[in-house]
This record gives sequence, C-alpha cells and structure tokens, in this order.
Amino acid sequence: MKAMCTSKASKSAAQPNSGLHADDKTGHALGISADREALGKKLFLEFLEFRRALTQESDRGCALFAAAYLDVCLENLLRRCFVENKKAKEDLFESQGPLSTFSAKIKMAYYLGKIAPSERKDLDTIRSIRNDFAHHAENIDFDNQSIRDRCSNLVHVWQEKDARPRGKYTASVSCILAKIHIETLKAMSPEEQAERQVPVEVKKQVRERMTAAIAQASDEKRNTA
Repeated sequence: MKAMCTSKASKSAAQPNSGLHADDKTGHALGISADREALGKKLFLEFLEFRRALTQESDRGCALFAAAYLDVCLENLLRRCFVENKKAKEDLFESQGPLSTFSAKIKMAYYLGKIAPSERKDLDTIRSIRNDFAHHAENIDFDNQSIRDRCSNLVHVWQEKDARPRGKYTASVSCILAKIHIETLKAMSPEEQAERQVPVEVKKQVRERMTAAIAQASDEKRNTA
C-alpha cells in the first residue's frame, strides 16, 4: 500500500506546471502580478508534494525521480524564455529536438543566464548520478563510493561534511529547484516578431541600388586588372 501511495505521489509531483512559488513579500518585491502570485503558491504546494514523495523513495527512485522533476521544471523555465508558440514543445523539447535532453536544458538555462555556474555544476552531477542508477543493473545506493564522492562535491548543500550522501543530494536538488522556480516566476516570454510588408517602391529602390553597386564593383575590378 505504501509503495502504491509513493508511486501515485511521485507521478503527480513529477508533472509541475510552469508557474512558481513566491510568498507575498517576495512576490511584491519582484513586481509579480496577483495572478502569478496565486499560481506560484499553488505550485509551491506541488513542490511540497514532490519533497514528501522523494522522501519515501528508494535510493534508486530518489535519484531518478529528482532528476526527472528538475528536467520538467527546466523545460518550464526555458519555455517562458521563448516566444509563445504552440509548436515550441514539438520543435524544441520532443523527440530529437535540440532541447530534448536533460543535459541540453541545463546548458541552455546556463547560457541564458538563468542558473549560476555552480548550479550548472550541481545539475550535471545530479544528472550523472541519475545515469548511474538508471544504467546499472546491480543494486547500488548513495553509499556507493563513486556516488558518495560526487555527493560530497555538491555545492548547494547545508549539511555538515559527514552527513549522509543522500541528504546532500536531496538538499542540492531542493536548493536548485527553488532557484529554477524563482527564475520561472520572473521570466516573461518575448513577443513574436510581427510580419512586416515591404512596399513595392522600397523593393524597387533596393534592386536599383544593388544593381548599381554590382556594376560599380565590376568596373573597379576591370580597372585594377
């Protein structure tokens, strides 16, 4: 029964919406509209559900679930940085799209200035630990030496150095998730560029100027030959 509840909680928490949490003071400080604040508070509850579900997971489930949740939240952040277009998800995030992988989303978020270098480093570490759990058939846990060492190198943790590696891992996940949420709440999709009709007369002038420029370049080339 416990496993069923965990699975249900994990499934619902792994599909966050694209809004984010901010308390009243933070919301007003960021100039966030009331509807965004309301959505942010709603999604903060989803974050709490995610943390509760994560606590109930096995070590393998914790690594896979946390990385999957961060992946989805990064996608939500990036989609708010692009023009609103129904085909954005299909073009960029699905199948062989350029942002279809966790690694690509991490890089794009960094180069857009949405995450700091240390946050990118931790996300890459979280991704590599996820891969270890996903690609190894043997029963491994966070006390595996390689995984333990990587958890000790995570930057965004608040535990003591001798804390359990899983605690460091979930701490980093929580800190970076909070940062992604803040950036998502602040992000504003740019407006799509409007189509501009070039007048016929302007097109004619451009053709004439191009023809004259080509003729002049040809004359200069002959004179210097």
